[in-house]
Amino acid sequence: MNRIQIKMLDVRAEPPDHATVGSAGVDLKALDNTVLAPGETDAFPLGFALHIGDPQTCGLILPRSGLAIGGVLPTNVVGLLDSDYQGEVIVHLKNNSGQTFRVERGDRIAQLIFIPVTPVLWQLVTEFGFKTERGTGGFGSTGEK
Repeated sequence: MNRIQIKMLDVRAEPPDHATVGSAGVDLKALDNTVLAPGETDAFPLGFALHIGDPQTCGLILPRSGLAIGGVLPTNVVGLLDSDYQGEVIVHLKNNSGQTFRVERGDRIAQLIFIPVTPVLWQLVTEFGFKTERGTGGFGSTGEK
């Protein structure tokens, strides 16, 4: 199990935790009440900073399914926390729905998971050593729907 350092920055914040033993992510909760009008984006500082430390681990801020289905999700959809980042964790939410969305203090607004990162070394080539069936075919080139 990785040990991630957390520094509390706001007395109202609580360290995020897994809701169940099978939860892949931890819920990220709003500290303030806010109303997001349709099309509006707002920043939600979470009141804590993390230091992952291990360069082979990163954090991903992901939408919560229930909110995303209704059109409210992180502005960049997936946020990346690098292992050397030590600043406050902030979720920028955008209301893509046609309805006003109310955020109450303590509401779960996103989730955070930690995943392994595979470092790579680039090998400069003029041609690939193997040709795949797909080749240079782009998005949708496999014909699958």
